[in-house]
Amino acid sequence: MFQKTLGHNPGHSRAVAELARRLYDVRQAGVFLGVSAWTVRELIWRGDLPHIRVGRLIRLDLRDLESFIARNRTEASS
Repeated sequence: MFQKTLGHNPGHSRAVAELARRLYDVRQAGVFLGVSAWTVRELIWRGDLPHIRVGRLIRLDLRDLESFIARNRTEASS
């Protein structure tokens, strides 16, 4: 379908596919983090999780999700 609407440009299709993998909706972000979609929304509302708004839609960047994990990681004490 993208080939028809965007023309035959393999580089553009690859870029669109890569970007699509980088942006997650709230439910997908919850699966990635191992929490509910509601918890993801609470993290967004508290300002703990950066997000992108596209109209009413909320999208989360994979890099921000990975940064969130790194910031909240605790090392085991010995």
